Amino acid sequence: MERFQCFLYSRLTALLLTSSIVSTGKKIAYDEKRKEISEIKSFAIVKEFFSKIRGKIFKGELVLFNFLNRIIKRVLRYGKKSTKRGEKSTYLIIENVRIYESELVNIAI
Repeated sequence: MERFQCFLYSRLTALLLTSSIVSTGKKIAYDEKRKEISEIKSFAIVKEFFSKIRGKIFKGELVLFNFLNRIIKRVLRYGKKSTKRGEKSTYLIIENVRIYESELVNIAI
């Protein structure tokens, strides 16, 4: 039972760490470049680095910061969401709704 709990907790910790790295990459990509990041591609990229993360965690804050920075740069470069012809992205739809909403507010005033 303890072996299973250890395995489960390690997987949950890995998932939490990976999802926080991916969400940080998504936020940076949208704020700086107005690009969307694919979660599936990003999780695969972070998973490649996961064996190295274990060794870097206990080496110090600067080493870990540089390593996480390198992972996020890789996610930004290779994790871009592919665009399909004729389909709008989620962020573009949200942006159009915001513009339409602000026009309605101006008309109402």
